[in-house]
Amino acid sequence: FFGFLARERMIPADPFLLVEKPRMEKKLIRPLSTEQVKALLGAFDHKLFPYFTVWTISVLILDTGLRVSEVVGLKADQMDFEAGVLRVMGKGGKERQVPFGATSKQTLWNYATRRGEVPDQSLFFVNRYGGGLCRVWVQKVMRRIGQRAGIQGVRVSPHTLRHTFAINYVRNGGDAFSLQRILGHSCLDMVKVYVSLADQDVAAMYRKFSPMDRLGPVPGSKRRVLVR
Repeated sequence: FFGFLARERMIPADPFLLVEKPRMEKKLIRPLSTEQVKALLGAFDHKLFPYFTVWTISVLILDTGLRVSEVVGLKADQMDFEAGVLRVMGKGGKERQVPFGATSKQTLWNYATRRGEVPDQSLFFVNRYGGGLCRVWVQKVMRRIGQRAGIQGVRVSPHTLRHTFAINYVRNGGDAFSLQRILGHSCLDMVKVYVSLADQDVAAMYRKFSPMDRLGPVPGSKRRVLVR
């Protein structure tokens, strides 16, 4: 408000110009579990081209962490099937290279085959009429399929799939710096959150499979005393 008054020269200057704004806490979106991912992907009806399209998009986001806006804007000439790399135009017009795996490669190839040639259309993902996709439509379809799959307690959306990719990437041994480049983040802040969550998973997994805990009574040790 004071900034507006200052710009309109209704006051000499914005009195809060040098006051540091409080940081808003970002609520982390819960990722999908492995069982929920399988349930979601299994709930699509591939006979319907629109659903087949969103299924393909879901697989791609789960494998690459792309933003839905980046996916619907993908062009065929941005895909290098031989190298397994996408050239993505991200936020701020910054281009980055995003790798994709063998599963996505086959999925994209199958989609391209079913899609066929669309005259005067450079976009890879199209609707049933050969036009481009709206990201809001993708979100609505994904939410509908999530309800059909019976997924509860987690918001089913492209953004959730992006978070799911990030968590799984770190869980599977990926490092923070390569994840930052893949996601197109300008800083490591958000990536550190993913790493922290993955570390919690590692700690929980360790407690399940601690070699010494599973050994049983340790020869030479005193009688166990429960330490809280």
